[in-house]
Order: sequence, then structure tokens, then C-alpha cells
Amino acid sequence: CPGRAGSAGLEAELETGAESETGAEPESGAEERAAAGRSLARLEEELGKRLPAGQLFSTENRSQLLCHMARMGRRLETRRYATNYYDKELILACPLETHLMEVCCRSIWGNHFPKTEQFFLTSYLAAGLEAEKTSVDVRLVSNQSPGIAAGLEAFIRRRLGCIVRRFLTEPVYAFEAGEERGEEWGLTLTTEREISILRPEILLLPAVIRGREEELAGQMLDVWREGWRQERIRRAMERYRQPDGEAAGGEEDGGLGYFLNLAGWAADPEISANTVYGDFLFLCRFRREEPSAIRFLELKRPVEYNRKSIRRVLTASWGGGEDVFGFFLAVSALLEEHSRGDARNLPPAV
Repeated sequence: CPGRAGSAGLEAELETGAESETGAEPESGAEERAAAGRSLARLEEELGKRLPAGQLFSTENRSQLLCHMARMGRRLETRRYATNYYDKELILACPLETHLMEVCCRSIWGNHFPKTEQFFLTSYLAAGLEAEKTSVDVRLVSNQSPGIAAGLEAFIRRRLGCIVRRFLTEPVYAFEAGEERGEEWGLTLTTEREISILRPEILLLPAVIRGREEELAGQMLDVWREGWRQERIRRAMERYRQPDGEAAGGEEDGGLGYFLNLAGWAADPEISANTVYGDFLFLCRFRREEPSAIRFLELKRPVEYNRKSIRRVLTASWGGGEDVFGFFLAVSALLEEHSRGDARNLPPAV
């Protein structure tokens, strides 16, 4: 499972306790930190079962996360945790992380794990997955000297605004051979005007970037990055979005089972459910034996669920073996789109 080796080593380190300026850490503090390390290891193990990602929590946030989990353990033990924190914006921006954290926390701590604590942990996971979600392979086609090519690589990595997973610099003859083999790259740039004329989709960079050229090249990469993101959303919409549907609904308290039946899903501990802005319910699951699908349903009459009057439901079922991050980019876009219509702006039920 991703991250297990690192978390195991970190747990062993925490087990030994830490030295403070005044000497050894108090035994109670060492035990608390060790317990936090074990909890983090369990969480990473559960996440690794569900998500094929290399880095689940960013390295720079790990010490802060461990401190948070130590305090979280104290709150859970004393039951003195906040209960009124529900981050709807986090659900809209990070539906994948929201779903993963809900099902993993449920697996570790049970069904009564507070939503407050879940959302705090979700924000740490979102920061760690950002690199995985935005990573891209870059190819630079250039006949320039190695020194100039290295300068261009440094500029691209700095200004691209996402993680460069793989960077390849190759001369024109190697590029042409690669094209015959049908290699795929997220972003291809070139310093050779002839290449950009023959292939307009390949971005042309000046060999030397300084002053005005740096600003223009940076803007070009910004435009490309946003276009790349929108293209991933478009492809996911075309592939996974099913036609919107309508259901009769009813006045009774339907419970989660009602909405699962509406979606055609069987009850499963791997399902997460979150209400978003008034009348909107988001259902999500990982179901690897079924095709991925996204569907929006609108009820003719509201159904009560979790003290909310639900009129709209977005269901997202990811089937595995595909681009999970592209799929959830589309889910996020649909959540944003449908969350704009608040229940107060909808016509009254008849």
C-alpha cells in the first residue's frame, strides 16, 4: 500500500519518544505521539487500499498532521470536539478526498466518527494529493545546447504551476522517431519554429527567456494549464455522465436507503453521503466491478434526509482502472454547477 513504509518508519521513530530542550519527553506525551503515529499508519493503509497514489500526505504537512491527530485522539477520548463544522466548499472542490476520508474513517473509527474531524483530515489529504491530481509529463523538443535546454527546463518547472512527473528533452530527430512510435505526453513544447508550424498544438518557446519573453511564456503556460484541466473535464463528462433523471419523491423521511434505491445502488460501507447547500445530496462510491458513471437526479417532491429537504441528487460511481482524478474533476464541476441553485430559488413543491 502506498505510504506504508514511510508511515511505519515514522511510527517507529515516534515510539522512541522525542527529546526536548529540558530532556526526555514526558511518558504521556510520548505515548500520545506514538498513538498518533499508529492512527496515521492505519489511515494511510486504508487509503492505500482504495487509491493508487504514491504520496497521500505531503511531506511538509506530516509533522503538523501528527500533532493534529494526537490532539484528535484526545478529543475523541474526552468527546470534547466541535460538532457544528461542515465544510460544503471542501465537498465541492475535493469530492474524491471527501469520499475517501469518510469511508476510511468509518472503517477505522466506526460510523459515529464526527464529521468535524473528518473534514479536518480531508483538508490534509487534499493538500497531499494535489501533486498527484495535477502532475503532467513534459517533453521539450530542442536542438539547443544542453545549457540552454537546462535553463528552459528550470523555467518550465517553475512556471507551469503543477508537478512535472517526467521531463524529457530530445532533439528533433528523436522527437520524429518518437512520433512514429505514438508516444503520448501531457505537454510538448519546442524551440524549433519548423516543428511548431507543422504541429500548431505544440507550444513554441524562445530559446532564451528573459524580461518580456518570460512574462509571455508564463502566460502561455497558464493558458495551457487551464485548457488542459478543462479538456480533462470535457472528456470525463463525455465518457461518464449519464442523462439527467427525474424521480417522484415523497414527503416522508426516506433515509439513506431511499436514495440508494433511487440511484440503483445496494447498501455498502464504501458509500459516502453528504448534503451540499440546502436541498442537494451527493452520493459517492467506488465499485470496481461496474462501469464508472455520474448522474444527476431531480425529485418532483422533496424527501427529508438528515434534517434536510432533498430535491436534487448527484451520484458518482467510480469503476476503477481509469483516471480517477479526471473523473472527480468532472464530479467537482457538476457539484459546482448544481450547487448554484439554492432550494429557496426553486419552485415550491406541489
